[in-house]
Amino acid sequence: MIRIENLSKYYGEVKAVRSVSFQL
Repeated sequence: MIRIENLSKYYGEVKAVRSVSFQL
């Protein structure tokens, strides 16, 4: 389950970065 948690955290970070890039 730890692996899935890390994956979710990583995906969330990527999503946030994409949102910032899209706004720029």
